[in-house]
Amino acid sequence: MCKKLGALMLAVLLLLSAASCKKQPSTHEGTLPSTEGQTGSTLRLNVYYPAKDSDSLAAEERIVEVKEGADTRAVVTTLMQEALRGPVIKNHVNFFPTDTALLWVSYADGWAGINFSAAYGTLGTEAVRIANHCVVLTALQLQGVDSVSIYANGELIKTADAEDGTYTASSFKGANTQTAPKLTTVTVYFPDEGREFLHAESRTLEVPAGEHVAYYVMEALMKGTQDSTHLNLMPTGARLLGVSVSGVTCTVNFSAEFVGNFSGGAASGVMLIYSIVNSLTELEGIELVRFQIDGAAIETFAGLDMSEPFTRDGTMILAEKS
Repeated sequence: MCKKLGALMLAVLLLLSAASCKKQPSTHEGTLPSTEGQTGSTLRLNVYYPAKDSDSLAAEERIVEVKEGADTRAVVTTLMQEALRGPVIKNHVNFFPTDTALLWVSYADGWAGINFSAAYGTLGTEAVRIANHCVVLTALQLQGVDSVSIYANGELIKTADAEDGTYTASSFKGANTQTAPKLTTVTVYFPDEGREFLHAESRTLEVPAGEHVAYYVMEALMKGTQDSTHLNLMPTGARLLGVSVSGVTCTVNFSAEFVGNFSGGAASGVMLIYSIVNSLTELEGIELVRFQIDGAAIETFAGLDMSEPFTRDGTMILAEKS
């Protein structure tokens, strides 16, 4: 256990050391931190948590809404409140004790003071070091925040890494972080019971870095609808063998059960195909969808000509029906 915690401490040091090289302290207190990905009042920021069964910390990207003209203290407050929600990725660990609340955040001249409720102070010596590292990493990514102090019910928390209670990017020597999956919200479509229209359902998906979201959209479709008024038309036993994207064309490869176990008529076939086509063409850059069975081209399905790729048909979607 000591070795693992020691490795985790060493792990965190590299990331904060790297952060010190990139950070450019702001000389303008009270201005919104300059953060890549900012669009108006929306910031894309990372929240850090310990990775389960690993000697590393992992980042989760969060989309944080802040008011126009928000000062640094307000942004740190919003980010800490987001961290308190806990991890949304299953392999990450929530280090906050139950009932931990954010009492206040103070900011002055590059220093941020973060005061949690008394529950935070119940963490053990090593646990609070790990928790503090996560909080510090989360706060230091903001331009203009160069040092952080953490409190529990107003009492300054001091550890071996910050004997005076103030953390900076030089408080640690290293870091070991996992490449965390990116959370992406997509729209998938399912038919209604009358097989007249397709209806949108939202999904938030974990997409590993470097992988295309199209595969995970198909996985969501395979899992089926979450609305009792919508239909699951995917044939029993059908397996998703692969999804590839080349240019504007997405190719979906199913097992033979997709054809062999389909028991619906023409209307069901049209709804099934276009639930896939319209879901995939929601994604940026995908305009055409081609189907394969066991890696080979398919000519027909439920009376549909499958020899050419499909384009989006918005008239089948209730919200787009004119």
